[in-house]
Amino acid sequence: MSEAIDPLLLSNNENPLGPSPRALEAMGRAAAAVHRYPDPTRQRLKDALARVHGLPAGHIALGNGSSELIALLVHAFVAPGDDVVVSRPTFVIYGMSTRLIGGRLVETPATGGAGHDLEAMLAAIGPRTRLVFVCNPNNPTGTIVGAAAWSRFLAAVPGHVVVVSDEAYHEYVDDPAYPRTRDDLDGPARLVVLRTFSKVHGLAGARVGYALSDAATALALERVQLPYAVSAIAQAGALAALGDTAHVERSVAAARRGRTDLAQALAALGLTVFPSHANFVMVDLGRTAAPVVTALAGEGLFVRDLAPWGAAPTLARITVGTPTDNERVVRSLGRVLAARAGVA
Repeated sequence: MSEAIDPLLLSNNENPLGPSPRALEAMGRAAAAVHRYPDPTRQRLKDALARVHGLPAGHIALGNGSSELIALLVHAFVAPGDDVVVSRPTFVIYGMSTRLIGGRLVETPATGGAGHDLEAMLAAIGPRTRLVFVCNPNNPTGTIVGAAAWSRFLAAVPGHVVVVSDEAYHEYVDDPAYPRTRDDLDGPARLVVLRTFSKVHGLAGARVGYALSDAATALALERVQLPYAVSAIAQAGALAALGDTAHVERSVAAARRGRTDLAQALAALGLTVFPSHANFVMVDLGRTAAPVVTALAGEGLFVRDLAPWGAAPTLARITVGTPTDNERVVRSLGRVLAARAGVA
């Protein structure tokens, strides 16, 4: 009975371990001064990030989550009628932000393994292309772009195009072929690297993301941003979270173990599970996902139907939770699939 009434959210790729205790303490202290406006320059957090990444603080822009930074990039560089190139399926905010300002979203199909087809994306670039978004690891597929392919792509992109490497899940990657995009910022390409405190740091509700770029791009983002976009409480939490490497290590280890266990248990149900480098897995349910997702929601268990993301209608995305969470979703999914046996 408790499973039916206790909601389990495995649809947003949140950290089931929660935020760093240091972050919670820092946010509590900051709350005492919540009658004051936040520092509009966000200088302390910028300085801390600059030390971590070995960049001048002027090369860093902060936003209300990396989703705001995506929207700011579109506002800064895309005019109505300009093109933005993405893979399909990928993070939906790219398309939403592009359409809001009258831009044209150019989507290239994924490879057979559901990864970015960088050659197809390169071929899709035209004279009116302003941005190319590469989500790495990709949400919702969990795939990564390897360093060799990435280097070839970056070298071939025309100079009028800004390339955005969106790396919300980069901490979870343990593949040595994963690109070191921080080093690419020193090269000739117009590159922006996006990171977030929402995932491994467990601060999704605080809304803090950041962009690494050249100084001119960081300034361009801030020029199209409203003041006080990042609250004082969020800045304090992110600063404290950045220093709690032990919490990050625990979160990464738990996600990697859980990812393996969840993938194996789903495969034991006879489902196709795509290899993932993030804190979620994409699974082919072998039938239309929407009714299955709805049935799971009726049991208080929420996963993501990927058809609205441009994926095949049989695909769903499941966040890696705690061991208990993972057992529950597998048990419930097995029950729902058995009840819908023979239904396409």
